[in-house]
Amino acid sequence: MDLVPPSPGPLLRRWRGLSLLCALRLGENEFLVGFSLRVDAARGAASGMLNDFLGGYARLSARVGGGAVLYGGTNRDEGRSDAAPALERRARAAIARLPAPLPALVDAEARGSLGWTFAMHAPTPDGAWRDLTGADPGCTAFSLLPDAGEVLLPNGEAADFCMEQYEIPHGKRDAVLAVLRGEPLTAALVRTLLRKRPRDGVVHAALAMGYPVGAALATRTPPEEPKKQRRRRTGGTA
Repeated sequence: MDLVPPSPGPLLRRWRGLSLLCALRLGENEFLVGFSLRVDAARGAASGMLNDFLGGYARLSARVGGGAVLYGGTNRDEGRSDAAPALERRARAAIARLPAPLPALVDAEARGSLGWTFAMHAPTPDGAWRDLTGADPGCTAFSLLPDAGEVLLPNGEAADFCMEQYEIPHGKRDAVLAVLRGEPLTAALVRTLLRKRPRDGVVHAALAMGYPVGAALATRTPPEEPKKQRRRRTGGTA
């Protein structure tokens, strides 16, 4: 597959939908595989992670409504893998010169050397990607990740990928497509796709990643409260 990733706006929408499918299907193990995304409303920033556990990963750091940086590593290209330390140094130096808050977002998510083999920047949600490593002018390295197809393919083909990966019956394909298109989460969608996680947990996860939630479902789900710790009873004197 030799595809250029979409501009940040469509990429963020697809990443958000894939993250929600992970939450719906994988329950408490959602952090172990696939996609994750969270939105910091106070900072107006989003950060996402893809880990395929097959020698590749990608991170997305984005300013909501603004630009984004997409970076990561893959062992599918030995030439780039061998040069990863130098590629990452060049990319980090370029990121440090980008407009705020992108440098701070990347620094918070990617401390220390991570073996980057690709890094790209786009200045606006509809902007074209620009290579930051000097090794990938076409910005195609992201497509070398085994799970990149879920991000880069049209909705129908991406739905087929997801249904196989998350063991979703074929009769639920319309629901998968609705999530990939970013349609608001409804009680019917949750009932159709939920496998392990409590419904309220999925709604909280959707809100945390900035996925649209239908008003009826959101208002029926109270904010999650921290669990109270039970006090230990200590022995006293008689």
